[in-house]
Amino acid sequence: MDPKDAMKQIIQHNKTTFENTFNILATGQDQMEKMMAMFLNQAAWLPAEGKKVIEEWVKANKKGRENFKNVVDESFKKVGGFFGGTAAGPMEGTKEMGYWEFKEGICNNAGWQLRKTDPQTYVVINSKHEKMGIFKSREGFFPDPEAVKDAEAPPESA
Repeated sequence: MDPKDAMKQIIQHNKTTFENTFNILATGQDQMEKMMAMFLNQAAWLPAEGKKVIEEWVKANKKGRENFKNVVDESFKKVGGFFGGTAAGPMEGTKEMGYWEFKEGICNNAGWQLRKTDPQTYVVINSKHEKMGIFKSREGFFPDPEAVKDAEAPPESA
């Protein structure tokens, strides 16, 4: 296996692990936020200023969590690009597509195939069995910059 491909797989694995872990923690924090809101609604003894401080703390926590996620996502994009990863953004019109929409609406018409690599993540293969990019369900199709460059290059004359 090409070392670049191995690194791409390691990076993708780490990204998936991070996203799954982050989502679990975010769900836990959201549940705690709901419990805190119920507590505050029932705590007649707590002054309004105290409730406001707690509500601001919850908002700051959520904003910090979102900022952290954005920084990590940007870092994964940068490191992915360093190893010849996928393009920074999804192909226009594919961002909200699910697996079947992408397969029937684009892949079947173009003669492409999908190979599952991770949950909701697929490598897109063209009719010549070359990697075209990655499709992530509900995130979009991310063309491989090298494959796109090769496809757009004019054929060399013999």
